[in-house]
Amino acid sequence: MRAAILVSLFAAGFPAGLSAQALDRLEDLDRYVTRAVKDWEAPGLAIGVVKDDRVVFAEGYGVLRLGEQWPVTTKTLFANASTTKAFTALAIAMLEADGALDWDDRVVDHLPGFRLADPYVTQEIRLRDLMSHRVGFGDPQYLWYGKDLPLDSMLARLRHLEPRSSFRSRYAYNNVAVAAAGELAGRVAGRGWDALVRERILEPLGMRSTVTQGRYLRKRDDIAVPHDFVEGTLVPIEVW
Repeated sequence: MRAAILVSLFAAGFPAGLSAQALDRLEDLDRYVTRAVKDWEAPGLAIGVVKDDRVVFAEGYGVLRLGEQWPVTTKTLFANASTTKAFTALAIAMLEADGALDWDDRVVDHLPGFRLADPYVTQEIRLRDLMSHRVGFGDPQYLWYGKDLPLDSMLARLRHLEPRSSFRSRYAYNNVAVAAAGELAGRVAGRGWDALVRERILEPLGMRSTVTQGRYLRKRDDIAVPHDFVEGTLVPIEVW
């Protein structure tokens, strides 16, 4: 699927006391989504509706992979992709609330080896700049998409990127900059981004099936396969 979706586990069934009118509306939603899966040519998707901290609707639609019959369920895992940026932002906010760092901290004060092409920017770039996508250049996708470079190697290569705009003058979406912010937060926490997100966010929320790295999926079967249109035809994309 083009848009990655983060799916958590939902409690089975509906809460007691749900009105008949509400159930009618949920049945309408079920019919709408069933039709939308076909209209949008989505291989599969899962939806959960939460009201007043209670799951009132949870359903899976379609299949994990086109050409196969394994259905999407309410326990299917989808790639969470850029929703991890929200996890990173929340983790940083928690550390700020703890007094461990500040949004206006200089990046080099926590990541001494961090370098950009412009020495001034290197010295002045702040944590909020990384998270606001205003570092002066867009995402260096060639460093990470389909690659297995470790993050420290990606960050080391940022010093060779020429800026496309002046510092803080324009927005340019940048995955690696946000990854640098996550690395910074993990170092401040003393346990890395992965452990920080799991311990401070996922575990307290009971998101025990959500994982932060693909290597944790090796023993899982109920995983949605990504798809995209290739020369006008929707096809599965190999997971890397």
